[in-house]
Amino acid sequence: MVELQPSKLDVASSSLVARSNFLMAHLAAASGGRKVTGPIPVGFCELGMGFWLYVLRSQGSGKHYIGSTGDLARRLAEHNGGRHRWSNKYRPWSMIHTEEFENRSEAVGRERYLKSKAGMRERLDLLRRLDDQVSD
Repeated sequence: MVELQPSKLDVASSSLVARSNFLMAHLAAASGGRKVTGPIPVGFCELGMGFWLYVLRSQGSGKHYIGSTGDLARRLAEHNGGRHRWSNKYRPWSMIHTEEFENRSEAVGRERYLKSKAGMRERLDLLRRLDDQVSD
């Protein structure tokens, strides 16, 4: 499991840009150093209680996993730690996209939409765009 420590940067009092850069660096470290795209997770870990939609990409097979959580680092560590039967087969995972929501029901609603037949086109477009960014 990856532990996020504030190091020299005082997360609570630093500027929004510095906090975002700090958090993105730690999120990238938690995802194996891969580039992380999408909205900057301002509510990530120490900064608040945001709810997230996330997209993972298997580094070995290229498969994707879409989920939602209140703690991105813990969830990525669970996927990479083999705690879930399906995602265990495709480890290691990199977090390639996040979207923040005000509450859990919005994050879960977005996840369900992207996994539904109605959201299939948007999901495929999103995954194509993310794969293009990761290959760059």
